[in-house]
Amino acid sequence: MRAAGRLTGIAVALVLAGCSGGSAGSATTPPDTGAGTGTGTAGMTAEQVCALLTTAEIQAATGLTVGAGVPEGVNVPSCTWTADSGALSISWEETSSVGQIAPGEQGNDSLKLVPVSGVGDKAYFTELGTIGAALDFAKGSNALNVSFGMGASASLAQIEAAEKALALDALARM
Repeated sequence: MRAAGRLTGIAVALVLAGCSGGSAGSATTPPDTGAGTGTGTAGMTAEQVCALLTTAEIQAATGLTVGAGVPEGVNVPSCTWTADSGALSISWEETSSVGQIAPGEQGNDSLKLVPVSGVGDKAYFTELGTIGAALDFAKGSNALNVSFGMGASASLAQIEAAEKALALDALARM
């Protein structure tokens, strides 16, 4: 899922005080079973995505105490950590999607791509106005999207700092 879609998903999850994942699939892509096993079309499994971060790293970067990551998806493997006041999601994506706004979100004037230095081979924040951001980054043949949502309790700068710190932690294990 590209950054804009992940941002919307995190925002909805926070509003509902829950988090859900997966995709409906398409005629050429089977539905995401949420089982978290197998690599599907991705270069990583959901369990491998979850293993990229520790709960201690998440707490240090976000200030949230989270439980264990929940692996989801096959074709788009992801991992979600939740807390009472926020959620963190990391998902595998195609390297070609880094630095791109999802086709369904193009023309949305609220979205802005911002290059990020020092993170992998290439990295971009997709900012949603001043209320949220998601960080897409690539290293070699893998790319990840890191989305941290805390509702109105965190500034855009705090969200981006947390996502960048977590991306750097994940890169150390990629």
